[in-house]
Amino acid sequence: MGKVYDICIIGAGASGLAAAVAASSSGGRSVIILEKTDRPGHKIAVSGAGRCNLSNIRCEDKDSVLRFFSSIGLMTMTDREGRIYPHSEDARDVAECLTRAAVRQGVRIETFCEVTGASASTGGFLIVIKNKPPVAARRLLIAAGGKSAPKTGSTGDSYKLARSFGHTVNRLVPVLTGVETTENMIKLGLPGVRQKCLVTLTEKGAEKFKERGEVQFTDYGLSGICVFNMTRYMDISDFGTGLSEYRVILDFLPDTAEENVRNIYQNNLTLFQDSAAALCSIVKRPLAAVIAGRSDPAAELKHMIFRPVGLKGWGFAQVTRGGVPLSETDAEGGSRIVPGLYFAGEALDFDGPCGGYNLNHAWRTGMAAGRAMADDADQIGRASCRERV
Repeated sequence: MGKVYDICIIGAGASGLAAAVAASSSGGRSVIILEKTDRPGHKIAVSGAGRCNLSNIRCEDKDSVLRFFSSIGLMTMTDREGRIYPHSEDARDVAECLTRAAVRQGVRIETFCEVTGASASTGGFLIVIKNKPPVAARRLLIAAGGKSAPKTGSTGDSYKLARSFGHTVNRLVPVLTGVETTENMIKLGLPGVRQKCLVTLTEKGAEKFKERGEVQFTDYGLSGICVFNMTRYMDISDFGTGLSEYRVILDFLPDTAEENVRNIYQNNLTLFQDSAAALCSIVKRPLAAVIAGRSDPAAELKHMIFRPVGLKGWGFAQVTRGGVPLSETDAEGGSRIVPGLYFAGEALDFDGPCGGYNLNHAWRTGMAAGRAMADDADQIGRASCRERV
């Protein structure tokens, strides 16, 4: 069989690279990463519109994440909303710092390695690679990402491997994505319009989500950070169906009571003698034209309702909801079913809002798994020395 690695990591994404750096930081352990695409950190390098919002001041364990990045030479900055970026605001620098740190510490990174299967064997794992010899390792981390952004190599490999080891995989849904609506935005003339408002999601009349932000009207429906965050609360059987009970309500004057809004509109209508002109300075002109054509424009300013019919799919989504339940792993991502097997990043059933929470989860779980696997490797090494003595 040849060399048996102490640690094999499937996936050179955020969690995989963080795990490799953490596992090899003190040296003495053989670590290999198997990456399906042509380079490590592919998805990192295009994240956050090329800026990589790598954490947030409100994230769990954000201090340990920032210490980790500082230790590998990455300088960060924090914006006024608490989002943390590389100081250069170039996502490629994050991928490069992680890759260089891993290589500097002796990690072997093999690209164009599509893992087609893995199994537990005596003393470790056998990892099968398409058109290449298999790899043997004592510890195995599945960190091959989720299903969002498949062009970067995230096609659900983590979940296939997890199931092969007997793990449950909770239903997979694309989240942090756009919402398709019944309303024809092109016909309404709204694509490209951006408007700040309060977004409320209801299901059968009950409120499920509320957030202020800027909504972007698109040719398919609604987008924007607050809309993306809203999709995490839409419980659907399939991302193309099952949304008939939901309503999205936009309030363009959330700080003004509806009675006062009505007074403002009526006063403006008296001044301008035109319904669309009466909305001048309240909302953008294309939106004003739509609202002016409704039976009660004042009410529309507080309760403009849209009916979702679907979510944008995997190619548009930023994150996967679903995956290996956290109940099936320990605090370090170690499997409670197969000893020596670990999970990190989107392989686990975790999804957070926009703003750095999901990448923070990837770094944090990758670091935890890497350190735990390193400790395991050290214990095996010490046990082997005692046996020889």
